[in-house]
Amino acid sequence: MAAPAKLHCSGHGDAESMTLDEAEATPLYAMLQGKLGDPTGCALSRGGGNETFVVTFAKGATLTFVDNETLESAKEDVALPAGSATVTRDDAVKVLKATERDDEPKGMGVNWAKLMAPVPAGDADVVAEGKSCNAKAHVQYSGGAVVGFGFSSAC
Repeated sequence: MAAPAKLHCSGHGDAESMTLDEAEATPLYAMLQGKLGDPTGCALSRGGGNETFVVTFAKGATLTFVDNETLESAKEDVALPAGSATVTRDDAVKVLKATERDDEPKGMGVNWAKLMAPVPAGDADVVAEGKSCNAKAHVQYSGGAVVGFGFSSAC
């Protein structure tokens, strides 16, 4: 069986732009690919000092990478439209911990216990801050279900 054709990402990149190969190497990408299969599209854009790379998966799930070299900040966010993928709080926290280790092997002191608190019944965005690099991890809920999660840092 042949490997799927490589996606061509739209947008205007340069030698410093994020590539699909780099996105594929992240824990968040691996999780989404495992749950939803190969991506269906990707796009690169620039504006306001940010370079944004969005990878789209089946059922409209997205993985967004935002990099701002001027502010030395980076953010990775997953958005899960209703019915796109079942991700538990534990799944989200596990992959966010892997993302932190990928970014800084010694960790950034994120208060993971805050994200492991009981799942809220309604809508909430639970944020856990780190002790270095202004690190933040978050899990977003709607009706008690995980609808998004991500990790950001600014060193």
